[in-house]
Amino acid sequence: MRGEDCFAADDKRLLHDEALDLLARLPLPSPGHETVSLGKGRGRILAAPVTAPRNVPQHDTSAVDGYAFRHQDFDPCGGFFRLETRIPAGHPAAQSLTPWAAARIFTGGVMPEGADTVAMQEDCHLETGGGQSVVIVPAGLPKGANRRLAGKTLRPAPRSLPRATG
Repeated sequence: MRGEDCFAADDKRLLHDEALDLLARLPLPSPGHETVSLGKGRGRILAAPVTAPRNVPQHDTSAVDGYAFRHQDFDPCGGFFRLETRIPAGHPAAQSLTPWAAARIFTGGVMPEGADTVAMQEDCHLETGGGQSVVIVPAGLPKGANRRLAGKTLRPAPRSLPRATG
């Protein structure tokens, strides 16, 4: 008997792909949206992506307290650098580094122009003589060590360019 077979074909039966096509053509409900404070956003759904207005951090910074220098000046067996400047946390360097020079830098300090590597203070030895300080950096430190690149934590969304018409 035909009524007892749930799998029996019927001319009026809607096939799976036809049902999906029909659903895809239906308009979706458009819920409203509102702006709320961050504290009231818990459990809600974002209406649009959250984007950063600028790089975080804005500049290359030191990830540790130590000495920033140009890796191209570094001897793989260990290096000696003239201590040239001091860069506090959150501050930019007052000058770019000259060759074979280092800057005393603290966590969050903006890397001086030309510097690309930071040696941790615990790994270095500081010597002072004749009014000049020299930092001794141990061997084996790779280029870019202990440096946080600009935009490492957050980057702004890429801006779309206007499309050409015609």
